[in-house]
Amino acid sequence: TLSSLRKKQNEQVNELTDQVEQQHKIRTKAEKERNQLKAEVEDLQNQLESLTKGKGNSEKLAKQLESQLNEASNRIEDAARVIQEGEMQRNRLQSEKTDI
Repeated sequence: TLSSLRKKQNEQVNELTDQVEQQHKIRTKAEKERNQLKAEVEDLQNQLESLTKGKGNSEKLAKQLESQLNEASNRIEDAARVIQEGEMQRNRLQSEKTDI
């Protein structure tokens, strides 16, 4: 009976030891996964920050290019007006020349 109690106690101790080892393995695995997820989150945050900066730079460049386009359009319109005025003056001079 004493030996059977010891045997039973040893079996329970072994069972509890196995459970503790399993819990330790599970905890270690969970910590490893948590650390991997933290690293992924940090990487994604860095990517997001980089993309946000890139977007800001792109928007700034787009505004600059739009401004340059507007300036070029205005110069083209001015040049077209000057050409039209020159043609009108040439036509007027030709008309006056024919009248003489």
